[in-house]
Amino acid sequence: MEQHFEFLRKHPVFEGFTDEEIEQALVEFDYKIQSYKNDEIIVSSGKIHKYSAFVLEGAAQIQKYNFDGVREILGRVYSDSIGWLITAAPRTTHCDIEIVSHGKSTILFLDFAKIKDEDYKLIVIKQKLLKNLFVLFEEMDLRSLEYQIVLSERTIRKKIMRYLEFREKRDGSSSFYIEGSRQDFADYLSVDKSALSRELSKMKKDGLIDYDGEYFTVLQKL
Repeated sequence: MEQHFEFLRKHPVFEGFTDEEIEQALVEFDYKIQSYKNDEIIVSSGKIHKYSAFVLEGAAQIQKYNFDGVREILGRVYSDSIGWLITAAPRTTHCDIEIVSHGKSTILFLDFAKIKDEDYKLIVIKQKLLKNLFVLFEEMDLRSLEYQIVLSERTIRKKIMRYLEFREKRDGSSSFYIEGSRQDFADYLSVDKSALSRELSKMKKDGLIDYDGEYFTVLQKL
């Protein structure tokens, strides 16, 4: 765990924690660390999960499959980003998404259901944690709303530009990398890969965007 402490100190869920408090929280919430190979399942769809998960090394991909068996990529989380993957679902609720390792990854699991246990020696830690989790939930809700807005657009071009608009605001720059392959990007937008490639070429020709591989630059607003 010591090699991951630098990450934990910077993570929003442990904002305002001392090293001793982080150690106490890890023990209190029954932590475990596990390594995964590329495409190995971290969280299975259709099962009840009690743990919340954080990326310590590498990256993880959040996805689901619709009724036709078509994959939808909901997002990726990297160790140098927020690192938040999935909140602990109620113990009676089945999770309808799947999380897989994107390349090799190391994942930290915590059981936040234990935050309800009455241990007054840990009341300060739990108060800090609840405050930080509330902020993280707001961020997750915002990302989910952005994704729904992207999918609600009627044309491929509008889906692309809406996504790029959100990325531009989030990154604070008109240039950024879109991680993954064209197929991954198509799955995220719920469009055909060939149709996506054609539309990107048209948008580049029209002077709306420029790109080189996964590196994109927004040149004009929609």
